[in-house]
This record gives sequence, structure tokens and C-alpha cells, in this order.
Amino acid sequence: MNLLMQIIKAPDPAAAAGKGGPTGDARRWHNSGNRYPGHYCWQESVLLSTRISVMTRFFAGLHVITAFICCAAVTGTVQAQNRKAEIESFRKKQQATLTELEDSPLHPEDTASITYFPPEEDFAVMARIELLRGEKPFEMPAFDGSTKTFVRYAILHFQLKGKPHRLTAFRSGFGALAALQPTYFVPFRDETNAATTYGGGRYMDVAIPPGAENILLDFNKAYNPWCAYADGFRCPIPPAENTISQAVEAGERNYRGTRRSRNSAQH
Repeated sequence: MNLLMQIIKAPDPAAAAGKGGPTGDARRWHNSGNRYPGHYCWQESVLLSTRISVMTRFFAGLHVITAFICCAAVTGTVQAQNRKAEIESFRKKQQATLTELEDSPLHPEDTASITYFPPEEDFAVMARIELLRGEKPFEMPAFDGSTKTFVRYAILHFQLKGKPHRLTAFRSGFGALAALQPTYFVPFRDETNAATTYGGGRYMDVAIPPGAENILLDFNKAYNPWCAYADGFRCPIPPAENTISQAVEAGERNYRGTRRSRNSAQH
């Protein structure tokens, strides 16, 4: 509104520049100290035309800005909807592995007791990849008392709501199999464990393409180990280095159903 008032009160550009105005006899009449009868009409006509032109450009600019804002809002909404659909698809596939395999820990009717946090964009963050060299295989303890062999592959540096964190990604393949491994294992603990999420921590699987410097780390896809549903499974315990000193309220929550034994879960 202030800009519009400035336009309306703008001085006569022709007078300010010392250009334009009546010519010929009219100019001689004007320079003699008299006022040519058509002078005021001419001056007001030029001034009005200039103001209309400026105001037209001003409102045209407003239309462009408004259209841009609306377009950006629609694009953001579509992207959010696509992300939500992607997360829902991931969760359905994850649930399928819990019931459809021969040694799956749950029966189909048990999936009604699986709960999740609502998808939240703040928990889908970019992580900087720091590849590790010369790492040797080690035994990661599991909840059933056994161990599983892994190699520390990369450290993922990221921020959650302004706080810096890091997680180690592990690979389980060795030799020629390592090159075929599509995803890397990221087990972690956080401050929601034993409260709203499984007390033993949760897992993520992340793809790290060759040569990549950054990846999307989406905690909305965090899932429970099978040990959250039934006893007797060989679930790796998240190492201390993968503890996040913050509540990660994203991904899968506590299982609300009845825990089974591994034998009772057999299909």
C-alpha cells in the first residue's frame, strides 16, 4: 500500500527531466511567463498516463508473485503427498515380511497391533557420507546371546532439529558379495526406547551409491527388529556408537500385540 501511494504521488517525470511539454507557439507562450491554455491538460494527461503505466506494471508484478507462491505451495503439497505414499508403501512391504515368510514372527492378524509415528519431514534429513577404510570384520552381539559378523562401512553425519549426530552404517557381505549389497545396516538407539518404541532399539536400511557424498536418512522408515514381536530371533544389538541423544519420534512404535515365541510364530 505504501508503494501504491508513492506511485500516485509521483512527480511529473517530464517536468523533473526538463523534457517534453508544449512545443512551437505554445512553448513561446509558456516561456513568456504566461500559461498556454492547454498546458495543464497536456501535463495532467502525461502524468496520468505515466501513473497508469507504473500501476499496471505494479499489479502485473503482484499477479506474477502470487502465481509463483501458489505454484510453490502446490508443488510442496504434491511432494509431501508423494513422500507420505512412499513411506506407506515401505511400511506395507515391511509388514509383509513379518507374516509371509516361513519363519516370520507374526501371523497376518497380528499386524493390526503394529503402530507408527505419523510421517514427519523433520526426520528425513540429508547425511554426509564418510567412508571408512581398512575396517576389519567384528562380531556384533545379538539379543539371543549369539553374534553376527559385520564390517563398519561408513559414518553418516547429520542433524536432527538443529542438533548434530552421527551413525555408523555396517555391511554384512564380504569379498565379491560386498559389491552386490544393495543396502547397509544402521541399527540405532534413541531416547524413545522403552517408552514409545522398542527398548532394544530400531533398525534402518540405507542405500549408499558408489561415489555418493550425501544420502537421505529417513527415520520415518525406522523399523523394529523381529525380537520386538517374538523371542528366539537373532537380532543384532545396536552398538553404543549408534546412540542418538535425542528422541526420534519417527518410524515404528512399540508393538501392542502379544509377544510370541519363535516356535509359536512358525507358519
